[in-house]
Amino acid sequence: MPSAHRSLLARLAALLLVTACGGEPTPPPAPVARVEGLPALVALLPGDDTTLTVTAYDADGRRVDAPDVAWTMHSDVDVNPLSARFADGEGNGRTARGARQTVRALMAGGAYATLHAPGDTSRRELARVAFAVGRLAGTAAQTTMVYGRTTQLARLRPTVTWQFDPEVQLPRIGALTPEGRYTAPPAPPDTTWTVYPPRSSSQTIVGAPPLRTSVVATHRGVSEWVELRLVPAVWVVRSNGRSVYVPRGGAPDVSLAAAQAVGLMAWAEEPATGRLLSDAPTWVSPDTTLATVDAAGVLHFRRAGGGQLIARFPAYGLETRVPIIYEGP
Repeated sequence: MPSAHRSLLARLAALLLVTACGGEPTPPPAPVARVEGLPALVALLPGDDTTLTVTAYDADGRRVDAPDVAWTMHSDVDVNPLSARFADGEGNGRTARGARQTVRALMAGGAYATLHAPGDTSRRELARVAFAVGRLAGTAAQTTMVYGRTTQLARLRPTVTWQFDPEVQLPRIGALTPEGRYTAPPAPPDTTWTVYPPRSSSQTIVGAPPLRTSVVATHRGVSEWVELRLVPAVWVVRSNGRSVYVPRGGAPDVSLAAAQAVGLMAWAEEPATGRLLSDAPTWVSPDTTLATVDAAGVLHFRRAGGGQLIARFPAYGLETRVPIIYEGP
């Protein structure tokens, strides 16, 4: 064998010998007995990230470097999808391993993460962290807006942007800036609605009809939809102390008992705020042979029969017709 080859083999043998004899194998980390450094509750918005880092100790109180710990994410309600997940986890972000984890909020709701040592067959819970994920839009899924008014929609993060919903088949009504400043259009022409409560004649209400549009708040790739319901400033009427009003988007429940003399009351409120208006209505009896009504709303029947009274709020362009009936003595 040439001397050059023998020399090369000798060097390789020496290298293998040094490698085989060089140091003991690294022992596995000690079992984790307890952990510190985790918050009890983290508040997030959809699209937010938060990083959790644990400090682990063994049964003798010594700190464990590079601890092997396992995480599991749970929903507050079993039937709900996860509102938060581990960004680098497995099983669609439901589980993760390691002392440092990033949690990403997905949607409004509640979730919690539990921590245990993988080698512990009892799966004793070492720690628990709760996550409260609020609504990104900062408002209800259905929000009332008043015609002709400008409203600042919530912007809970500087990176939240607003736009009209590109997917829902609703008209784009009004104007909306990316910062969430929404301007509702003027009220459309009045429309007369006829409703049929269960125990009375039909009632017609004259006023601007409600309209709907849909907007979206987006933050770091996560979106929330809000339906804006546009209503006139004055829309609700009550009479005779009973609920004779138009709920937002619904029909009034009208029932006026027969009587020879009835004191009527009516007032109006703003649907968006519930603020009562101070204006008193003007009462009109279209058929004075049936009944008369004075300025205070006191009704007197003159004969048996049925008809209507009109309550008007002239300053707001609202008019409601209240059915009346008298069956005689």
